Amino acid sequence: MISNSNLINGYLCKDKEKNRIYLSHQNFNCPYCVKPGPKKIYSNLWRLGMHLKTQHQTEPRINEIIENIADLIKRGILREIKN
Repeated sequence: MISNSNLINGYLCKDKEKNRIYLSHQNFNCPYCVKPGPKKIYSNLWRLGMHLKTQHQTEPRINEIIENIADLIKRGILREIKN
């Protein structure tokens, strides 16, 4: 059985550093969803990426947005939320 911690972009990822970055507990909301009421919060970068790729596939630069956020996490600018 494949656990959620090994899935990146819907595929098995063997890069443990990439798993750590994409699955670290962060709070993100979608920059493209504009609707009344509270915004949907995605608990990690992987979930936000899946939302963008399924709901906003026509928007430009989706992969670039995800890669830029991953780079900020990797450099320590954005940090994991500790409970």
